[in-house]
Order: sequence, then C-alpha cells, then structure tokens
Amino acid sequence: MVDVKTNEKTLDKIAEKKSVELTDLTDKLKATSNEALQKVLTALQSGVVSDLEKPSDLLNMTKVGVESSKLANLLEGNPTSISGNVSIDTDDVVALKKHIADLYQSINDDLYIRQQEETVKKLN
Repeated sequence: MVDVKTNEKTLDKIAEKKSVELTDLTDKLKATSNEALQKVLTALQSGVVSDLEKPSDLLNMTKVGVESSKLANLLEGNPTSISGNVSIDTDDVVALKKHIADLYQSINDDLYIRQQEETVKKLN
C-alpha cells in the first residue's frame, strides 16, 4: 500500500515537472513567434522591404514566426495549421509583401479570438 502511494506521488511530481517544462517551452515558442512576426511587420511598415533584393529573407523570417507558433499550438493541443494554398512568386516583392501582411493579419485575428475566449472563460 505504501509503495503504491509513493509511486503515485513520484509520478505526480514527474508529470508536474514535465508540465512546467512544456509550459516554459511553449512560452518561449510564442515569444519567438511574436518577435519574428513583429520584425516582419515593422519591416513592412517602415518601407525597408522595398529595398530588399532578396525577398526570400523576409519570407524566411515569416516562416520562423509561423513555425514557432505552430509548435506552441501543438504543445497546447490547438490546431497547428491553416488550410489553404497560395502560390507566390518570390521575385514579386509587392505580392510577397501583401501575402505576408495577410498572413500576419490572419494570425492576429486568431490570437484576438483566442484572447476573447480566454476572457470569457475567466469571467465565468
């Protein structure tokens, strides 16, 4: 009987430790995602992007943000992708900037909805 209780307490401690580790990892992924996407948005708003000869650099930064967000969502048990397919010519800077801005706006909309749902849960 004592061994069962000891094992149960030990498993609870291990599960709690892993939970804390995953929460910390998720928070770091969210921060990385937000920082990367904020840098992309700042570049778009400041006009820096118009001077880029390689739009793929901006696209790579966006991918960092999106992939970090996906991993954070995976760890939280949330959806990890948005269905759809868009083909963008990476040599067309204007189309690329618009596509990235649309992606960023979509992510912000999703975050706003999630925050509203969390607020409603807290109020109940």
